[in-house]
Amino acid sequence: MKALGSNKGKQLLIVGLLTIVASQVIMHYSDLQDSIKGVFFGIGIGLLVVVLYQRRIKLTS
Repeated sequence: MKALGSNKGKQLLIVGLLTIVASQVIMHYSDLQDSIKGVFFGIGIGLLVVVLYQRRIKLTS
């Protein structure tokens, strides 16, 4: 797996955090199905894991 550039890593980190925050705000104001809640939360967590994994690979190289 190729290492992410510094700028792209920061962008993915921000997008992941905003996805989680947006899903929390939407859940507060509307009644969504549990599966939709899980999809939004999972995408956000997945993006954060990818960024952290790539940074770990970059540090060990």
